Amino acid sequence: MKISVSEVLGSVNTQLPEKIQLYMTGLLKSEGKKSSVRMADQMGISHDKLYRSLNVEGLSYEEQQAFFIGLIRLFATKENPGHLCGDDTCIRRFARSMEGVDQMHSSIEERVVTGQCPVVLCWSNGEVTIPVA
Repeated sequence: MKISVSEVLGSVNTQLPEKIQLYMTGLLKSEGKKSSVRMADQMGISHDKLYRSLNVEGLSYEEQQAFFIGLIRLFATKENPGHLCGDDTCIRRFARSMEGVDQMHSSIEERVVTGQCPVVLCWSNGEVTIPVA
């Protein structure tokens, strides 16, 4: 499914901060797996500039979620409503005084380690994947 960047950004929210528009342009224009390095290369900007675009001051968490849910509504159909995908991973940490650091099982190391366990939630219809939380 081919869809233009302006079509997606214009139909979701015309008042989006420029930083969000920059990041969304990178997501929509890049092919294959996404990374800030790959997306920035395809856009002709530094990956640091693209990564910093995720830090959007003045846009609440609820507004960011509403934006991504609006994107999902563009791609979900009755025939293919898509699926929510959750993934957690253990990130090993050596500092014991960091917030969220605890003892947990690492499936990579097959033992208990000190680390953090972020959970990523995304929606996908098999062709398009959109981060939710």
